[in-house]
Amino acid sequence: MAKTIRFPLEMANGVKVRTLEELRANFDLEKILYYYLDGRLCTWLSNGDYHNEREEIKKIMSFQGDSEALFKKYQQLLSSDTERAVFNDFVKNV
Repeated sequence: MAKTIRFPLEMANGVKVRTLEELRANFDLEKILYYYLDGRLCTWLSNGDYHNEREEIKKIMSFQGDSEALFKKYQQLLSSDTERAVFNDFVKNV
């Protein structure tokens, strides 16, 4: 059986995240979308035993709603409570 190789995802702030908690703390939607589109996000989630999150990401990407709803779904799954609060404040003021 092949050994699973775990690798970090580098966020825009330069931090290399290895856990879901680190990903949430350094949440960057642009990088996450980039990693999803090239396949690394799903591989990273699988390699880290985040299978439920991987399946939720796949559901989100098949979502046919507006971009605000899509962003909120990503945030609920991957971002920190602080980032969700900042985004919700922004939406209220727009």
